[in-house]
Amino acid sequence: MRAGTPTRGRLAVRVACAAAALALAAPAAGQPRYRPSLRFETLATPHFVIHFHQGEENLARRLALVAEDVHATLAVKLQARPRDRTSVILVDQHDLANGWATVFPVNTIEIDAAWPRSDDLLGNTDDWLRLVFTHEYTHILQMDVSRGFARALRGLFGRSPLAFPNLALPGWLTEGLPTYEESRLTGRGRLRSGSFRAIVDEPLRAGRALPIDRAAGGLTYWPSGIAPYAWGGYFVQYLADRFGEERLAALTNETAGRFYFLSPPAFRRVFGEGLGTLWREFQRSRADAAVEESDVAAAGLSRLTSHGYLVTGPRVIGDEVLYSTIDAHGFPALRSVPLDGRTPGRRLADRYLGDGLGAAGGLVWFDQMGIEDAVALRSDLYVLERDSGSVTRVTRGGRYLDVDVSPDGRALAAVALRDGRRRLAILDVVGDLTDPARISVAERMIVGENAAEYSAPRWSPDGRSVAAARAWLGGRSDIVVIDTATGQPRSVASSADGRNTSPCWTPDGRTILFASDRAGGALNLFAVDVPPDSLPVPESQPPVYQVTERVSGAAEPALTSDGRMIVFVGYTADGYDLFSIPVDRAAWSPWR
Repeated sequence: MRAGTPTRGRLAVRVACAAAALALAAPAAGQPRYRPSLRFETLATPHFVIHFHQGEENLARRLALVAEDVHATLAVKLQARPRDRTSVILVDQHDLANGWATVFPVNTIEIDAAWPRSDDLLGNTDDWLRLVFTHEYTHILQMDVSRGFARALRGLFGRSPLAFPNLALPGWLTEGLPTYEESRLTGRGRLRSGSFRAIVDEPLRAGRALPIDRAAGGLTYWPSGIAPYAWGGYFVQYLADRFGEERLAALTNETAGRFYFLSPPAFRRVFGEGLGTLWREFQRSRADAAVEESDVAAAGLSRLTSHGYLVTGPRVIGDEVLYSTIDAHGFPALRSVPLDGRTPGRRLADRYLGDGLGAAGGLVWFDQMGIEDAVALRSDLYVLERDSGSVTRVTRGGRYLDVDVSPDGRALAAVALRDGRRRLAILDVVGDLTDPARISVAERMIVGENAAEYSAPRWSPDGRSVAAARAWLGGRSDIVVIDTATGQPRSVASSADGRNTSPCWTPDGRTILFASDRAGGALNLFAVDVPPDSLPVPESQPPVYQVTERVSGAAEPALTSDGRMIVFVGYTADGYDLFSIPVDRAAWSPWR
């Protein structure tokens, strides 16, 4: 079971492709699962055996404390205690935040060390290890239960699949319960994100209920692989709120004593109503609440694309917008669309996942992922030549994500994954910019605190500073401005509740737009005027203004070169698309 199709969520997220990506990275028979250079050690606790490799010593020790803390709460809550220790593998191998769990041949959890990007659907966390471990350990406690005939089979044949009936539960329950627990126990998580909530509420607001047989995912239309997590998670929440959390443990134990695929009658036994009735009542209650909410009208709002599914990373270049798409009908792509939105866009190049995009001169820089050493999913930098359409790979093994290019094209800002942490890297572009085949990059500076994770760097118009999102472990979320000469970051917008992410400069360099869910709903656009270069104390931070107030959300802002139009990623019942609104500072409301 996976922790959640990681969505290159920056709202748009890489949902449907994530599971496929990791499947591709999984080794074939006879191949090692992990890179040969990794040397694993073991750390034992009363209930877990944690395996980690070089460079992860501190993370492993903290994971040991997290694991025992989660066990103390979750095992009692779900009335399930595995007979043996659970193996937990902490590995810094993939550049994609995820995790999985299995009960064969023994209870095992694997966790990718790298945090998700802050505006990813998985990014609503101030402690990635706690979030992903809670999700995956719920899988173990849900699956490793055998009652009645299953317990007898387990006694006779050991850990035979026939002795674990909960393996055959529908996807909306096998993923719904862990998604509920990750949110309930951590206080963050997906169910507490307004952007995740929109995945269920927007179609209900449009009168498009989802039949329960389609909530298990695997659909060729949105929300595809996210459906079990979103619809299942909120259905489990509905059951807990209506009947009490203790009934969730009763349901797990009841289904663990029923033959494969015969779990539906357990709902009537536990909740007193049939599964079909409960599902309809759940959707009706959510629909009633959803229709009471509506987007605040935005003057001049225009829709630029109608892809649905996943659309991410807009950048306005001249009179067109560059962006990326993922859907169920073609290979992920880098695209462009005219800013007026009246004529169709066009495909520029293949792009497999990736977070950032920047253009200078005739070159477009982007990051994408590929398979390394047959087992690792790693991110590197590429450059597209607009005139010829040719794509050149610039780095190998760099582990750079979220790239942006300076106005003169001679420097890059990117997230660099180092020892399981998201650092900020400043790189110099070396070589002839007219010949991408002769371009290389040289790392000039790495910025990063031990308890902070960076995302979404963007160069200032004068090329002297980089704005980025910074999330603190167990703490606040900031928009910071980094002096590229000294590497010194200063916070210009901060909040203890909610994320601040995806900064974007106005052309005059005086204001930063960013996405935040500090208002308690979905990510929306906010703005802050950049203070003087002196490092401000929290009390002196400048005022913040709310730019959009959309129930369905607005994220990843990009501005036109004249500063008159904002392009952003918005959400509809069909998925994500690009929208635009005119800049009207008089309509921005002060945020208190």
